[in-house]
Amino acid sequence: MAFNSAGKAGAVNDVRNEIFRAFLDRYFPWRPPSAPLMDTAKADAARVAGWYETSRRNQSALHFLYLLSQSHVAAEPDGTITVSTLVDAAGSPLHWREIGPLHYREVHGPALLDFVADAHGRTRYWAAGDIPVLVYQRLPARMGMGAFGPPLAAAIAIALIALLVWFGGWCIRRHYRRTLALARTPSTTRLLSRLGALVSVLALFGWLLLVVAVSANEMLLVRGGLAAWMYLLYALGVLALTGALAAIANAVQAWRAPRRSRWVRAGECLLAVAMIYLAWFIVAFGLVSFNVRF
Repeated sequence: MAFNSAGKAGAVNDVRNEIFRAFLDRYFPWRPPSAPLMDTAKADAARVAGWYETSRRNQSALHFLYLLSQSHVAAEPDGTITVSTLVDAAGSPLHWREIGPLHYREVHGPALLDFVADAHGRTRYWAAGDIPVLVYQRLPARMGMGAFGPPLAAAIAIALIALLVWFGGWCIRRHYRRTLALARTPSTTRLLSRLGALVSVLALFGWLLLVVAVSANEMLLVRGGLAAWMYLLYALGVLALTGALAAIANAVQAWRAPRRSRWVRAGECLLAVAMIYLAWFIVAFGLVSFNVRF
């Protein structure tokens, strides 16, 4: 089958698959035998539930890109499971029923899905019969999008609020021709903590824009034009780590200052916690590796 374009979001692949399946169903019909629901279905569904990443990925400079395309296995109340990356032509998740130990078949379909565990019973990866060129490997809980997504959003929100309050306070003081009554050292650490928050947000949004650009045009990876931008984002990541140290120092100084209000102390401590998490995220996901090989 030949098409004149890949279609929206690569839809031509779905068309090919559906035509091929319709051809097989027409000339080689096969109905999978019915199988009773296994007693271990719910326990096994809970056992395999979690986040997975594809084995066909970049493990160096752009590992961050592939972590954003994780696959999530969810346990359903009836003992079946769904996999976020396995959907029908309408985009709805397929349901899978256990027909053997960690061996699943598509509900109302012939496709098969297998999970592989290690000697200790821990799930290592899953593989689907329709995708013979890769497996999806289990991620540690802290690296799953369900684990780092909400804290990351909260940390970015706290940093943005701190920046807005900082800028708003500067505007108000300028309007009334007032100055912030802080000694030189606390004033400097406060300024550095806000600049660190700004750099952290810029670095993360910069990586997000890079991912969006690569997703829209994969040729950017081939042409090599991303190296300069990646070095810039890596440098921003280093500055963000320094800003996290400044935020910690600023929180300690605010807590020790006798005339700082409880709200100010709480706000500075909250910003320090957010910056620590952003620093961990930047390091854990390789956003300061200065690696441009992919």
